Amino acid sequence: MNKNIIVTGGAGYIGSMTAKVLKEKGYNPIAVDNLQSGFKELVKFGPLEIADIGDIKAMEDIFNKYKPIAVIHFAASSLVEESTRKPLIYYKNNVAAILNLLKVMLEQKVKHIVFSSTAAVFGNPDSDLIKEDNKINPINPYGKSKAMVESILSDFDNAYGLKFSALRYFNVVGADPMLEVGECHTPGSHLFPLIFYRATKGEEVLIYGDDYNTQDGTCIRDYIHVQDLAVAHVLAMEKLLKNGQSTKINLGNGQGFSVKEIVNTAKKVMNVDFKVKVAARRAGDPARLVSDISFSREYLGWQPQFVNVETSLQHAWLWFKKYHNI
Repeated sequence: MNKNIIVTGGAGYIGSMTAKVLKEKGYNPIAVDNLQSGFKELVKFGPLEIADIGDIKAMEDIFNKYKPIAVIHFAASSLVEESTRKPLIYYKNNVAAILNLLKVMLEQKVKHIVFSSTAAVFGNPDSDLIKEDNKINPINPYGKSKAMVESILSDFDNAYGLKFSALRYFNVVGADPMLEVGECHTPGSHLFPLIFYRATKGEEVLIYGDDYNTQDGTCIRDYIHVQDLAVAHVLAMEKLLKNGQSTKINLGNGQGFSVKEIVNTAKKVMNVDFKVKVAARRAGDPARLVSDISFSREYLGWQPQFVNVETSLQHAWLWFKKYHNI
C-alpha cells in the first residue's frame, strides 16, 4: 500500500518533527524544501527533494515520482513583525505559491491536504479562550495570508472536492525528546531559541512591551510542544483520509503564560540569571492568544502530552546545547 506523504517545509523545525512521527507510524515522508529557511541535517526520516512549492514543473516531477496519498503543508514565511515590513514576501510565499501546489495536487488527483495555519488568523480575540468559531480578524500580513489560504481551501473544497484540515496553532516550543531534531535558527526572532542564544552570549533578553492589559503587562501566549503538534498533524491527516471531511482545528496547550513567566521559567531551566530589558511593542502583536482545545481532543482523539511548559523548555534547552555544542 502506498504510504508516501509529501511534507512541504520538511527541512524545518515542525516539518522535520512531523516527518519523524510519520515514519514511526509507518508512512514514508518526502520532505520538499527550498532550504531558504530549512536545514538539510533535519531531514532524517525520508528523502529530501530540494524544490520550491511555487515551481509547478518541479512539483509535477515530485508528484509523478512519489505518487503521494496526501500533503502536509508547512512551507511558509512565519514571522509576524517581519510580515508588517515585508508583506510582499508573505503574500508571495504564503498565498501565491500554494496556488501552484494546489494546481499540481488537482492535476495529480491528490485530494487531501493538512494545512499549517495559525492562531494569528484571530487577531485580537474577543474571548479568553479561542474556539474554532471565533471571528477571523487577522491584524498582520502573516495572519492575513494564512486566513486567505483557509478561504482558498474552502473554495477548492466546494469547487473541486479537495479536502483539507487547517490546523491553527499557537506558539511552538520544545524539541524532539530524543534530540534527533529541533529548532536550528540562530538566533531567530522567536522567543526560543532567542532567549537561549542571548543568555549564553551574556546579552540582554528583550521583552517587547510590558503595558498590555494582562496580569503583568506582558503578552499572554499558549505554548504547544512541537512533538504534540506533530502528532496532531498526523492524526488530522489520518482522519482526513478516513472520512474526507474538511475541518479547521485549534491546537495549543490550553493554558496561557505571560512572556515574563516564560522568561523566569527559562532562567530556572538554564540555571542562569540573565539580564532582561523591556523594549517597545512589536507591530501586530495581540495581547492574549490562548486556545480552547476541546474540539481537537474530541475530533482527533488528541491530548497534549507535554502540558508542563517547564518540560518543554527543558527539551528546547537540551537541543540548543547539543546543536550549538555547549
